[in-house]
Amino acid sequence: MSRAGPDIEEKILALCRKHPLDGVEVYQEIAVDEAAKQRGLGKEDHLVLQELKAAGSKGMWTKTLRRNTNLAPALVARALKNLETRQLVKSIKGVQNATKKLYMLAELEPAKELTGGAWYTDQNFDLEFFSVLQRASRMCIGETRLATLDDVASYLRDKQITNVELRDEDVLSVLRTLEYERAIECRRGLGEDDEDVFREERLPLPERHAATAFPCGICPVIGDCVDDGPVSPATCPYWKQYLDF
Repeated sequence: MSRAGPDIEEKILALCRKHPLDGVEVYQEIAVDEAAKQRGLGKEDHLVLQELKAAGSKGMWTKTLRRNTNLAPALVARALKNLETRQLVKSIKGVQNATKKLYMLAELEPAKELTGGAWYTDQNFDLEFFSVLQRASRMCIGETRLATLDDVASYLRDKQITNVELRDEDVLSVLRTLEYERAIECRRGLGEDDEDVFREERLPLPERHAATAFPCGICPVIGDCVDDGPVSPATCPYWKQYLDF
């Protein structure tokens, strides 16, 4: 009886990937280099690796791994060490709790809620960096009189203000804080394709007033501020400076 040819094998693999059946084991081809790294892994290693694949860019605490795999702490620790040695997983520290390690697949980039995004360096909010972007954004709006979000983002890239890759939502958070400080104002839907445009504030407030004196009034990441979150009142650099004053 002849073996199935490569064309038949590929069709079977493609069918399994396209139509997995609930409750039925299916098999999927993996890259050669990944197969080499996984060769010789034990059952516990595979269980931990499977959980970390499901966790994605948000990673997973060792405590959660123990609960999900129902493995003893020593077995989870040994599996993680083995997977790290084979460069299949890596450990990171998030801004939420810099003393505890999270684990994720080695090839993934941590989610924004873990790193704090562009405004954090080594788990610390980089106030100086944020202030530089504020000043540069004001210069852009002052030079052009009217600027859209895309205009400001392009200006920051063209002037090579930073090597950090800024997303549109990052630039928008800078503009929103300037708006809250009454340094600029936003005109809703006045640009092309009903885009918002930003211009210098016509009636700027004094440097210090009720809204800017209170730290939450100018916070660039207030939307992420929750108890035990990536940003919280307990770790807020604005609050510390405010209370020290």
